[in-house]
Parts: sequence; structure tokens; C-alpha cells
Amino acid sequence: MVNMAELTGHTSRLWNVFETPEVAKGNSVPFSSYNHIRFINLEFQVACGVTEKLKDSIPDIDASDIGDQLVVVDYVEDLYKFYKISKQSSMPHDYIDSQTEIKEKMRAIVGDWLIEVHHKFELMPETIYLTFYIIDRYLSMKKVLRRELQLVGVSSMLIASKYEEIWAPQVEDFICLSDRAYSQEQILAMEKSDISVHF
Repeated sequence: MVNMAELTGHTSRLWNVFETPEVAKGNSVPFSSYNHIRFINLEFQVACGVTEKLKDSIPDIDASDIGDQLVVVDYVEDLYKFYKISKQSSMPHDYIDSQTEIKEKMRAIVGDWLIEVHHKFELMPETIYLTFYIIDRYLSMKKVLRRELQLVGVSSMLIASKYEEIWAPQVEDFICLSDRAYSQEQILAMEKSDISVHF
């Protein structure tokens, strides 16, 4: 049975987050508020009994493979736990405050430029997603000078293109699009540095 008073309380607390002065001015919702919203949403689901329904409705996809030794069903839960831990450890953290020369707006400008490059080359959507992941992961681990930020973006898109595309753009293409701001040696050196941080 759903308690309507409890649901009303959750809804009013959720609207209180969106009625903060920052949001009223047209700014985005603060990051701390997102965690608050997620918590309220979870409380709302528990109050409605949604979480219980989800647990009951999820079929065991490995049940049919229990007798097959090649599928190693015994290790499935351990593998999922390992993947979850490794994914959390590889997620880029909030790095802007740790960077001395780079600000959020600079990253946004480079991001807009990379999206234009992505459209010009007609690359796969996955390529741009991987590009931004590589950039964020690199910037969260190393301090980068302002003049090298575009170079990090170029080398990250080069790596992502090699991974996702059938016909990846060549280094010379990136040199032309960056208006010859960087040489081939600089791009390849940054690519090597980028990969060494990840692996």
C-alpha cells in the first residue's frame, strides 16, 4: 500500500532542490543536488514498492548454462563484482580544481571544436564519447598547460578513432584541422603519453 503523505513529502523535497537561487537564475543544478535527487528518487521507489518488483522480475540469465563448464557460471558474480570495482576505479574524478591553467570554459571550447571535427570526419558517435572519456581521464591524472589542451584533445580523438573507426583519420588530417598548431611529432608524443596514463 502506498503512503500518499510520504510520497507528497518526497515530491515537495524534490521541488525544493529545483527552486534554489542558482537554478532560479538559470544556472544548472549543483552537483551535490544531483546526489540529493538520486536519494529522493530511491526513497520514492521504495515507498512505491518498485524495488521489490524489480528484484522479482529479473530472470536469472545464467540458469540455463549451469551444466556447461565452458560458460563458467560459478564465476559470473565474481566477474560482475570485479568489473564494477574496476569501472569505479577508472572513472575520472572532478579535476578542474586540480588543474592550474585550465578552466571549465576552456574544456568546453575544446569540446565544441572536437565535435565540429567529429562531424567533419563523419565519425561514429562512439568515437566522440570515447574521446571525451580519454580527455577527462588524462586531465584527472596529469596537469596540462593551456597551450597543450587542444593537443590532448587531438591525440585523444586520434586514439578513439583508431579504436572505434574502420577508416580512422590520419595524423596529417588532424594537423590540417588544428591549423598546423602542432607537428606530427608532438601529436604522436602526446598520444604515447595519453596511452601510458591509461595503461
